[in-house]
Amino acid sequence: PSAPTTAARPPAPQPPASKPVVPPKPTPAAPEPRYSFNGLGNNLLHTDWGSVKVAFLRMAPAAYADGKSTMSGATRPSARAVSNAIDAQSGSIPNNRRLTDMVYVFGQFLDHDITRTIATTGDAQPIPVPTSDPQFDPTSTGTAKIPFTRSTFAGGAGATGVRQQNNWVTSFIDGSQIYGSDGDRAKALRTMSGGLLKTSTGNMMPFNTAGLANDNDAHQVADTQLFLAGDVRANENPGLISIHTLFVREHNRLRGTTPM
Repeated sequence: PSAPTTAARPPAPQPPASKPVVPPKPTPAAPEPRYSFNGLGNNLLHTDWGSVKVAFLRMAPAAYADGKSTMSGATRPSARAVSNAIDAQSGSIPNNRRLTDMVYVFGQFLDHDITRTIATTGDAQPIPVPTSDPQFDPTSTGTAKIPFTRSTFAGGAGATGVRQQNNWVTSFIDGSQIYGSDGDRAKALRTMSGGLLKTSTGNMMPFNTAGLANDNDAHQVADTQLFLAGDVRANENPGLISIHTLFVREHNRLRGTTPM
């Protein structure tokens, strides 16, 4: 008898040749929204949040004398009397946290980044001066007053609501006191070359030769002799000027070490 034979088996099926996996083409990212000097659109969901001229948010109810608009404090000592009482101390009181006076200066600098109200041209509420005040009433007339006007307001102050104040700078901590809260001021502060900020002789801030708004309540010098910064209050005191100058110099120093 013949030897048994083995039937030929069909070849094992081979997996189909694998094809290179091509990742899906990425969807182009939406262009980054351009930063606005006045804060509009910085919050993409609520485009007006934090922008210039938006009313301040209240953390507590208003404390007007009539609950709506009238100034409170008619029976309290005047602001000048309080100032005189504090200034009458015989010596310095050391800070129990070992902080220097530069803390208040930097606090003012930061405050000017996020808050600003402006005074009205009317609604005067002069501050009474104590009789014989050495600065304001040296001849003891008893009638001297310090000029004071209330800030502008938006809405309220009527039968339907409470007086509210607008913020005239952005409420973001965005360096607006350095770079400005509007396009005209921002442009006036820049050299438009290499990302640098303008300076004057001695590496100081530029002078306000552009005629932009600048607080000059004392009027001891011409407006053109005041420094120009992102905020109109930069010239209020030497300490504040020094912080502004420091940030302008630091901006230009960093710009000089960073490629565009």
